[in-house]
Amino acid sequence: MSVSTHTVEVRYGANFSSDYFGFEGMPTPYVSRSQEMVYYGTKWCQLTTITLNGQIIGSQETAPHLQKGADLNTIAIKNDREKILSGFRNSFQNLAIYENSTAYKIFNTCAVKDLSFSPSNWGAQDYSITLECFDDDEFLGAFGVLEPQDSVSFTDNEDGTVAISHTISAQGFNANGLEPITNANNFVNSRTGYNVNKVIPEFITGIENENLVITNISRDANRIDATYSTTIDYIVQTGAIGEIPVSGDLTAGEGFVSIIDASVNSGINDDFITVDVNYTLQGDKYCSPTVLRDNFPPTGVLWKIATGAAKIEELATVPLSLSVEDTANTNHAIKVNASFDNNTIFEDLGSDVYFDYNVDVSTDDITDQASVSINGEIKARGNTQDQFALKSGYFPQIKDNLFLLAQSVYTGINYNTLYSNTGWSLNPLATNQSYEFDEIGNKITLSATFNNRDWLPAAPDGLAGGFRDFTYSVNVTPPITQYTVKPSCNENGQYGLFDLGTTNREKINLNINSNYPLDYAKSLPPTPPYDYLGAIHDYSNSLRVAMIPSQASDVVIDNESSTSAQTDTSIVPLANDFNTTVTQSYNYFNPTTFL
Repeated sequence: MSVSTHTVEVRYGANFSSDYFGFEGMPTPYVSRSQEMVYYGTKWCQLTTITLNGQIIGSQETAPHLQKGADLNTIAIKNDREKILSGFRNSFQNLAIYENSTAYKIFNTCAVKDLSFSPSNWGAQDYSITLECFDDDEFLGAFGVLEPQDSVSFTDNEDGTVAISHTISAQGFNANGLEPITNANNFVNSRTGYNVNKVIPEFITGIENENLVITNISRDANRIDATYSTTIDYIVQTGAIGEIPVSGDLTAGEGFVSIIDASVNSGINDDFITVDVNYTLQGDKYCSPTVLRDNFPPTGVLWKIATGAAKIEELATVPLSLSVEDTANTNHAIKVNASFDNNTIFEDLGSDVYFDYNVDVSTDDITDQASVSINGEIKARGNTQDQFALKSGYFPQIKDNLFLLAQSVYTGINYNTLYSNTGWSLNPLATNQSYEFDEIGNKITLSATFNNRDWLPAAPDGLAGGFRDFTYSVNVTPPITQYTVKPSCNENGQYGLFDLGTTNREKINLNINSNYPLDYAKSLPPTPPYDYLGAIHDYSNSLRVAMIPSQASDVVIDNESSTSAQTDTSIVPLANDFNTTVTQSYNYFNPTTFL
């Protein structure tokens, strides 16, 4: 029979009416097949391997333009080989076996795995073609899918929640007229969604489908390998936590879960027990921010969680600190950190802010001068933003009362008690003072130092305080009985000492140095005018009256002088520090003498 006439035909192509390759003009190849079972847990499908073994001999029919001769066979074989290569250049075509023009067997969507020719190029040349396919009638699983995976993992968290991860993946192949990646995608999507009634560990109870909260969905598509996978992470609350019920409705897209962590801190160096509560309201991936914010618990619930964790009911109801991280619009979560302690000073004071300070007092026993330092921090409770607002509002009150706080300690402990510095009161003007505002660190601190050195308490109506630096000195030249020496009139070389019966005049010199600081004067009201230099002169006169003996008579002023950096001494506030020096000298008759 001529090679152009076949009883049995092998055809490969998209369809078998016109668009196919049928080994025309060549001997029909020998067809064999083998089958391999594929298991994924159970039998999934059957892989069919088809082998076509044949021979091309070349003929006039494949090269009609050539005459018979030596070149005819070589060129004809080359032409037949190129026809086979062209006919099987594409995978995922159909292979059919026809007998007497009737299809006997059709293998759909075959993948060309191998095509090889023997080295011969004369006389005859052998070839072998290997194809693979999956018969849909031998497919027990989803046709068009290989390597299916459907797994669920559980994690029992210490916070009373259960984390569930559901993964579905598959590799697709050409089938059902669809691309491989489409078959894999359809398989995965058809199995997406977890049902607690299907798979649930024995040790986990109290879970319902409506309480599942989706926290993350991840998908991975690889078109080269035709693989597709989806992983959905859930979290679910297994029961109510105190007054916080199990909440969530996955079907309504408003599910959320409460995640709570509490820790108790105490130690020998700690004044109070501190309880930290970390509360997270985790919403479903589709939960609206409004639903999350509407269901966030108040601080009273957080306080109850803290008291339950510490087993202490005396915790302060106002949090020591409170911070909120609202990512409801992006991560569908709201986190709050609240710290409570058993320091009830705020409840006792009836205020959310107070000044926590300490006072140090030191005294120089030689000069009998005391130095008083006060250092402290303004403390408040509540969230960070409100705390700093409370502290800032309380700052002016504390700043104006630093002296009174320092003086109360100085008077109660040292004044008239330890150092016998009776009468030496504390100067209300600080030798130094500092304030620190740290808005980022939520901290306001104050410090000041006072002393009891000599100072002039000048405080007329409308003004307060006095001269910060003030010193004076008193120099006295006492009276001396007057004697004179006279030569004798009766004896040569003889002298006599005679008491004149009188004394010389006593002299006193007063020197006063003072300083009224600019920074203090600026805080005073502009009226009424204050005569700074006049106040020093008044003090000088008081000092003169106190130092000149009461029995003195005929008081005469020798000289008086004053220096000042400012000529107009009655302006409030000052343009600069008011530094003055006043010197006064007097002489007078004092009947009491040293000699």
